[in-house]
Amino acid sequence: MTANTEEVNPVNTQISDIQSVYYKEVQPGFSSWFTANSTDEATITNALAKYYSTNNKFPSWADFLAEIQKDTPNANITQIQNEFIAGYRFAIDANQNRSNIDVTQPAEPGSDYAILNASASALTNQFQTAFSYFSSNFTVDPNSTSSAAQQFEDGFVSFTARSVLLQNSSLDNQPPADQATFTNSQLASTYESIFDQFYPGASSMTSDEKQTLYTQLITQFYTQQVNQNGFFIPTEALNQWSTFLQQSAKTSVFTLQTSLASMGASKTQILDRIFQLLANMIDILQSVAAVQSDRLLMYSNWQKAYTDQISQIPIFISGQNNYPGSVTGQDGTSLRSDLNQLASQDKDKLTSERQVISDDSKAHQSAINQSTDAVTQQSNFASSILEQLSTLLSSIFR
Repeated sequence: MTANTEEVNPVNTQISDIQSVYYKEVQPGFSSWFTANSTDEATITNALAKYYSTNNKFPSWADFLAEIQKDTPNANITQIQNEFIAGYRFAIDANQNRSNIDVTQPAEPGSDYAILNASASALTNQFQTAFSYFSSNFTVDPNSTSSAAQQFEDGFVSFTARSVLLQNSSLDNQPPADQATFTNSQLASTYESIFDQFYPGASSMTSDEKQTLYTQLITQFYTQQVNQNGFFIPTEALNQWSTFLQQSAKTSVFTLQTSLASMGASKTQILDRIFQLLANMIDILQSVAAVQSDRLLMYSNWQKAYTDQISQIPIFISGQNNYPGSVTGQDGTSLRSDLNQLASQDKDKLTSERQVISDDSKAHQSAINQSTDAVTQQSNFASSILEQLSTLLSSIFR
């Protein structure tokens, strides 16, 4: 099989919004993945051909191996798996030389992937997840002149191919032809070069400071990608790198522990921590004030209920059509006097109870005012912290 620079039925890539400048490094063909035993390639091709004659997708790497075992019972599955993993490791530059890759070892020192300190088990798991992702999304193009097996093999090679490296220094370690490929690519040649150009303050750092921060950030990004997707192929994740840098510049610019401490970085870290605590405190105080306001509404409704009761207390006068207004003479006068006295007592009692609630309501309003004042005070304090942060940042990164 020959090298193929055109993606056939590519799965949905994570950098689809820059497809207009999408370019992948020319990788060796599928056959170069099987240097130990060319028979393995024929075994895989035959299994793919038979499978795709009746099925649409491989759900996972395990299903793929099971299909090979089913088609060729005496196939050396362990050898095939190791050759696949070795090919994958070479494609992502976890190993610099294609021959004699030991898949039980971590990323090879000096390789582009070495900065991530990827273990052997991590690389193996990432390969299996990446393969499962590709195989479960790959579909055969019935209009293509290539066979289903050829389309699958070329597609997977293209999926794992690279047009971007992680480190600037890795460019010098590439073969001359590949150096030209990376340099001439319309995409940025390395993750590190994007960091150099766009991360705030990077241009004013020393080389050691910049390398420390870049190593920290690319390791965080790698971990994030593996946690989200199960694998990390630099080209596939390139578009998310710029977004990660933007977010990191907002939230993690104070975490670098280098010689910047002599310029006030430690103070910046302390101030940033204080500001975060203040923001949390303001949020809690605002929540308290909101709950207190809800309770004040309860007091208001409670007073209204007493007022409604007081308004319903009757007054008894002579000449009313109802009892005892219709009772005449001394007996009627005495009865109405007694009833009005009782009504007056009820009214005074209800009025007194309403006043107690009113006093509680006023006290509660004072508590709300104190909470609101506390929010204002803490907000002013936070504003002061921001001004000091601005001054320090201007001093550090100018």
